[in-house]
This record gives sequence, structure tokens and C-alpha cells, in this order.
Amino acid sequence: MILNNQRVSLDRTILMTISDRLALLLWFKTKDGQKGRNKPPLWSSIFNDSKETAAFNSGEEFEKERKKLLKGG
Repeated sequence: MILNNQRVSLDRTILMTISDRLALLLWFKTKDGQKGRNKPPLWSSIFNDSKETAAFNSGEEFEKERKKLLKGG
């Protein structure tokens, strides 16, 4: 997960997403959910605080950045 600067692994991210969707589905069935109040806290919003993405014009640029990240500098 070094390349993406993610704090949690992919499998944990998928499990958090499943949990969030289930919590929302259950909340929608309640009176609060029907009125849009007291939305449950979502795990994904706690752990996925950075929204930065990188784009590269060529494969060489990508490989340079990848090597730099894997070396730690």
C-alpha cells in the first residue's frame, strides 16, 4: 500500500465498504433515515482522509515515481 499512501490494506478497505453499505441500508429503514437525521458514522470516512491522486503522462514517469516511493525518498 506504499504506492497509494493508504493506511489500511485493500481487503480491509473492502470490508469497511461492505460494513458502511450495510449500516446505511439499515439506517434507511429507520425513521431517522427516512428523514435524513442521525446518519451513522462511516468507517471509510475515518480512514480515507486523503483524496490525492497522481496522473502520469508516460510509463517512464510512473516508474520513476514508483522507484522513488519504494526507496523512501
